[in-house]
Amino acid sequence: MRGACLDTGTPACDDGMAMRLSSPFSLVRRAFRLFFTPRNFILYLGIGILPLGVLLVCVAAASVILPMFAPFVASLFPGGRAEAGTVLMLLSGGVLAAFALYYIGSFYSATLYQLHFAVANGGDIHVRELLRNGWRLAGHLLVVSLLLGLIILLGFILLIIPGFIFMVWFTFTTIIAVIEPSDTDPFKSSKVMISGRFWPVVGRLVLFSMLSIIPYTILREISPIAGTLWSLTSPFFGLLLMLLYIDVKQASVPG
Repeated sequence: MRGACLDTGTPACDDGMAMRLSSPFSLVRRAFRLFFTPRNFILYLGIGILPLGVLLVCVAAASVILPMFAPFVASLFPGGRAEAGTVLMLLSGGVLAAFALYYIGSFYSATLYQLHFAVANGGDIHVRELLRNGWRLAGHLLVVSLLLGLIILLGFILLIIPGFIFMVWFTFTTIIAVIEPSDTDPFKSSKVMISGRFWPVVGRLVLFSMLSIIPYTILREISPIAGTLWSLTSPFFGLLLMLLYIDVKQASVPG
């Protein structure tokens, strides 16, 4: 059913194509229902331990490989300069570890975005396919995420307002990079989706953030362990953002 136009002065509104978004509370209810379905909840728990497992493998590999290179590095710095070689090796290891962490994070995020999308649409979920596609898209997502962070940082350096606007415009950029990898400009696509419904999207993002931050703050004051346990609900809020993305995208389609 077509809804009322929310904003004026945009092509979408002028053509009568902007649709009213779903109530934020209806999105929360739907996210809660989907997330705590037994099958989905188990999938989220299983994929949640994925980055930890990969990280442990990387740490174990580094603990074996780095000592093997120690004699070689030391031979490059003769005459009592072995300490310099050790520092160089540690710095190189640190750079590689940072890159590995970012790549693992992108792999996890890409996999999780696909899971959110499949859960939201009620489609079949094949974990192997999610992992394979997540690994394939990790590099693309890493580049997009770094560009996004740079753009928002520059926006805040210039003035607070541009940074805030960029944050809202590009809310769905990383989602689009994974869900629609053929899209050559996810930044533009996100901005176009949000144009004409900027403040309704802001209101929903603020509400969702409050639902996440306020309980965490209260629980952390009660017990650090309770705060940590609450942070495990982050996939729920990722699913909630995916539902908002789908809602905004459907509202952007002329009908």
